[in-house]
Amino acid sequence: MGTPMPEPTEPAAPIFVNFRNGDDPYAAWTVQRMLGDRFGPRAVFRSSESIPPGADWEATIWHHHRGCAVFLAVIGPRWLTIADDRGRRLHQPGDWVREEIAEALRAKKLVIPLLVSGAARPTAKDLPEDLVEMVRLQTVAMDHRGRTTDLAIDALVRRIEPVVRPMVGAVPEPGVGAGAAPSARSAAPRGLPPGPPPRNIPPVGPHHLARPEAVSAVDDAVRAVRASGRSGPVVVWGEIGTGKTRLAAEYAGSREAEHAVAWWIAADRPDLVPSQLATLAQALGLDLGEMPDTGAVVPALVRALRARGRWLLVFDGVPGPDDLVPYLALADGGDVVVTSRTGAWGELAAGTCRVGRFSRETSVRLLGARLGPAADTVLDDLAAALDDLPAAVGQAAAFLAAAPLGPARYAELLAGRTAEILARNVTHSYPASLAAAWSLALDRLAADTPAAEELVRHLAVLAAAPVPFEFFEAGAGAAAGPPALVAAGADPLRLLDLGTAVARTGLFPVDAGAFHPFPLFQAFIRSQTDGGLLAAAAADARRWLAAVPREDPREPAAWRTYRLLLPHVLALASSGFEDVAGDPGWRALSLDVMEYLVVHADAGTARDLAQSAVEHWAAGPEAAAATERLAQAWYRLGDHRRAAGLDVSVLEERRRSDGADAPRTLRAEHNLAIDRWAAAQADGDRAAATALLEDVVRRRTRILGDHHPDTLRSVHNLALARRAAGAFAEALELDETCRTHFAEALGPDHPDTLRSALAAALDLRALARHPEALKLEEETHDRLNRTLGPDHPDTLRSAYGLAVSLHHTGDTDRAREFAEAAHAGRRKILGDEHPDTLRTVLLLSQLRVECGDAGGVLP
Repeated sequence: MGTPMPEPTEPAAPIFVNFRNGDDPYAAWTVQRMLGDRFGPRAVFRSSESIPPGADWEATIWHHHRGCAVFLAVIGPRWLTIADDRGRRLHQPGDWVREEIAEALRAKKLVIPLLVSGAARPTAKDLPEDLVEMVRLQTVAMDHRGRTTDLAIDALVRRIEPVVRPMVGAVPEPGVGAGAAPSARSAAPRGLPPGPPPRNIPPVGPHHLARPEAVSAVDDAVRAVRASGRSGPVVVWGEIGTGKTRLAAEYAGSREAEHAVAWWIAADRPDLVPSQLATLAQALGLDLGEMPDTGAVVPALVRALRARGRWLLVFDGVPGPDDLVPYLALADGGDVVVTSRTGAWGELAAGTCRVGRFSRETSVRLLGARLGPAADTVLDDLAAALDDLPAAVGQAAAFLAAAPLGPARYAELLAGRTAEILARNVTHSYPASLAAAWSLALDRLAADTPAAEELVRHLAVLAAAPVPFEFFEAGAGAAAGPPALVAAGADPLRLLDLGTAVARTGLFPVDAGAFHPFPLFQAFIRSQTDGGLLAAAAADARRWLAAVPREDPREPAAWRTYRLLLPHVLALASSGFEDVAGDPGWRALSLDVMEYLVVHADAGTARDLAQSAVEHWAAGPEAAAATERLAQAWYRLGDHRRAAGLDVSVLEERRRSDGADAPRTLRAEHNLAIDRWAAAQADGDRAAATALLEDVVRRRTRILGDHHPDTLRSVHNLALARRAAGAFAEALELDETCRTHFAEALGPDHPDTLRSALAAALDLRALARHPEALKLEEETHDRLNRTLGPDHPDTLRSAYGLAVSLHHTGDTDRAREFAEAAHAGRRKILGDEHPDTLRTVLLLSQLRVECGDAGGVLP
């Protein structure tokens, strides 16, 4: 064995620079050089340069490590990810970078993570266990390639000088004496005055609602642009009231120390931007003289900024991309953040960050922090009334903190006097009240694009739900609405221009071919609009919606259209603006929506809509149709006798208006027959009720044919009566006939086809043909899940039936799984006391006992 190398005898350097080869060694070299300028070259140890030739490198490293007072961990963009064939090197035992940092942490040295070249701050999940303590340590950020080195080194020196200076003594000023190293401090360009770095970032104000997650999102976007090498702004965009300006101020305030220059430019008035850039030039020590235009000023600014180091410029409130084009060169070598109401920046933006509303949890937490103790439900209701809009939440919090008014009363006033109360809530965290911002945007929209402003006011009478462009196109075909909107609906490009104009204002989102108004803004518009104008807008909207092409609400292919129409129909039906004209198109749409609701098992909403129609529509065929929908809703809600009473009046009207054998009359007889049969199951005459069903089948078969869907619906109901009477084989034959012919006429996934399949499975189970029943129920359950969704009563009925069949075939575990799903769904949709829910309780209790879970029996 050789003789061990002697321990190094020179004094240990007080500053130890730890770095990863292959990450960014130039950054570590820069740190060593510049700290050497400040404290002397022997004060800094970096292994690549500080180990003498022939020295024992391991012994030398640990000698300086033990003796150092300051440990700098240089973290570049690849520090976490550099790997070899064994995985990431940082996570390998014996890795030098890891061992050096872990030992420094154990020795309680002053450890400072230095983030270079846009590296992100490591999180606990990124680090091995012995380095996790690093996440609690304050970092210093330095982008040596972007010339922010001076600022970072200054910050670093201020922190470590009290520790290092006693160990190294005085160091000659750079430039004094022969061979002195050039100083970073002497690198400032000639002609620039000494003093603090130019900065004018506004404070966020006393009522600012901090948004650390949103600040991190902006920071991530800025760092991603740096890392990509692209030159361009990061656009922070969102609608009015989402807090873009305050977020940008919070971000800039948290990052200005990392920049040689941090400057705020109010850009909502593009004509005033040049004068603000001139002020920046003066702060940089530039004498612009008689420079005539922006084309000369911007290059001079870029040169001065580059001489300073990396810079941060915030252009707040830029109306659109064209307004920033003259200043894009200012992003070459620095960070430029733009706030705007539009996200349509295309390739001019190097990065984007959309600002949205608060989450409900955040709104409630922030309101509670400002307002003190209050019931969560009260704050939740207030947050809902404020639409979780940051400006609205901020204004409400500031107002209520200083006013003798409770959150509940504030929400009431907000609903009834929206514009007035939003105008009162001024907080210094926002440049103007929300009402003022909306009013100014509407004024500008009216001046620039009058038709777009008219469109916005029409949207206020609709629901807070997507309003597709196709609605306006349909309205144009019906010539419904003001001429400007009809003309726009007739020309897709013109309609697109209106949508673009609205989107640029930031009043509410416009994307995916639809307008997306929200309740607080709509209430603001309504509170400022004459009642006669609102009534006219509601009449226009009824005509637009009625003109939208739609199919039979029982057809799955039509359901997308009804999903879009539904919220707006309900909003107009409850708006208080009566359909005095009795528009037949609107009434036909309302009837179709009622039937759609029944098909989708929302019988309660269907009942309310139908009841309102019955009360307001004059007697006649349309009123009878509304009564028919009301009876259907009551039937689905389980009140069969009330449904029968309503259907009697419908049948009388149909016989009088259409005749005895007309399709609508047969439908009324069909409905009345099933009402009476269902009511008879408790204490009535089942034979008489079944005879009515048989008569309807005969008449529909004779008039419509045996394959007609209406005939098949009557046959399906007759099969139900046969099953209830114990004639299972006859019921199965009828149900299989229905299933086959429904599939041929309507398709295999139509709800009527699937209901016939469920009925056939019931018959098979009653005949003890359990494997066949199970196979059919599994296939049907999959189809129902895809077609109607997991919470539809038909799907839940299928899950219940599947649980029963699985139980019969011995698969108790899967049976319990489906029974639990059926029970949870039925409790949510039907309630605890509904017979179907109670039936599921009994099955699930039995299955839990059989699975050995005696303590899990349901009450």
